[in-house]
Amino acid sequence: MIPLRSVLASALFLTAGFAACSEAPVVANATRSIEIPVGGMTCTGCEGAIGSTVLALEGVEKCEASFERAKVLVTYKVALTDEARIAEAIRSVGYDVPPKTDAQADAAHTQSK
Repeated sequence: MIPLRSVLASALFLTAGFAACSEAPVVANATRSIEIPVGGMTCTGCEGAIGSTVLALEGVEKCEASFERAKVLVTYKVALTDEARIAEAIRSVGYDVPPKTDAQADAAHTQSK
């Protein structure tokens, strides 16, 4: 006779394993949308330059630059890129992205959960 404790322990172990496996793809495909303030945009040509540069980054799904609002809205896969890489790409084509303060980082982290 097999003790009930052994049967329950095995069942819980298997259930935990399946739960972990089923959650992995969701985390791997997680996306985040961020709004980045950008200085130096003066026209739609600036929007296009930033948009094409950011969209070239691996993991970026969407990029909308607005010179009127001086902001760029980016949706990206968290596992493939991050805000620092996106900001660096924007800087690489000649636009200003202010460094993120600790308060902004904490607010962004809270919003993404």
